[in-house]
Amino acid sequence: MTRVWGLVALALCMAVGFFAVRAWRQRAPGPETPALWLSDAPHRPLEVRLSVPAADVYRPHAPSR
Repeated sequence: MTRVWGLVALALCMAVGFFAVRAWRQRAPGPETPALWLSDAPHRPLEVRLSVPAADVYRPHAPSR
């Protein structure tokens, strides 16, 4: 009998979660992707990372190691 109540509680939680996500998505219109929010961000130049060896060499377009 305990398993039945556990399954009922699990199904109830899943249903509540489904409807909560559905309501959250419909709450307000906004940009579809976070990239649209970042398009107006100020330009920030690349900086030297001091935590890597040879950090005194400035390589702005080098891939991270």
